Amino acid sequence: METIESRQLSSEFQELHSENKEWIADVLFMEDEIRFYKKLFDKVITAAIHENRVMELSPLSKKLGQLDEKKEALKLLITKNQHLLESIIKDAEKTVGMEVIEENTEITKEIKLLFMEERAIRKALFSISENIFDEENKNHLLGE
Repeated sequence: METIESRQLSSEFQELHSENKEWIADVLFMEDEIRFYKKLFDKVITAAIHENRVMELSPLSKKLGQLDEKKEALKLLITKNQHLLESIIKDAEKTVGMEVIEENTEITKEIKLLFMEERAIRKALFSISENIFDEENKNHLLGE
């Protein structure tokens, strides 16, 4: 006979599993955004070369690469955690410790940090892009 505690625990693991699915969807969405940022970055580099402002882009390029690497590592971690939760949900007799909950808490922190970094990079990229494109348009209008 199933006890209330095991039903409640199973429910909590199912909730964590759902949360993991949301995380992976968020990370996959970010993957599309990063692809867009890289295309925009390529356009900005072309304009920056023309405007002799390439040095402004080097730190941003590095941060964009690091963001992509962190996103990939987090995607793997979430997928691994999701498989673990699926196995726990399927096997009610499986012994689990607090490390499962702690790992989910850590993943939550990492996701929040990743999205904070993404917002900062997006803001910087858009700001630099706007400045370079405005300067390029001004110079084009002035015939320079």
